Amino acid sequence: MRQLWDELNGLDPQPQWRKVIFHKDQEHRVPAYTTGIYMICGSPPGTRVEAIHAYTVFYVGKVGKRTHGLRERFREHLQRLQDPLFGNFVKCFHPVDFWYAVVDIPGRISGFESVLKLAFNPPCNKIDPPGTSKLRIRLGEEKRIRRSQRGTRLS
Repeated sequence: MRQLWDELNGLDPQPQWRKVIFHKDQEHRVPAYTTGIYMICGSPPGTRVEAIHAYTVFYVGKVGKRTHGLRERFREHLQRLQDPLFGNFVKCFHPVDFWYAVVDIPGRISGFESVLKLAFNPPCNKIDPPGTSKLRIRLGEEKRIRRSQRGTRLS
């Protein structure tokens, strides 16, 4: 794992990241007709303690064509809120941020995206980098756990 973090730190040129709140009122802040990489991330409610920096990357993507720029991808993801997995993440985490970096070197975009996917293993990506497996989790209603004489059970 350390090798992967070193690879992230060694990306050349180092992406210049910008953050926009993931909300339809903010789409004008994302550049149109630009290529690059992006991550959709969130903090669990109540954990915005600066010392902890609790943050979850739940989607990593790229834009390789200027005709389909970062702003368009931002809009497309806003429309995915009805998707059960993606929509539940957005509902469970607050605030949700859209981090992006403009990358003008076409050959670098896919490499940057692959390293980010390997590093963060985002659960809402449907296509994983080669040689990886997704961390599976379930978001849903909270279940109480109660002990019985036969063991622990969900109720």
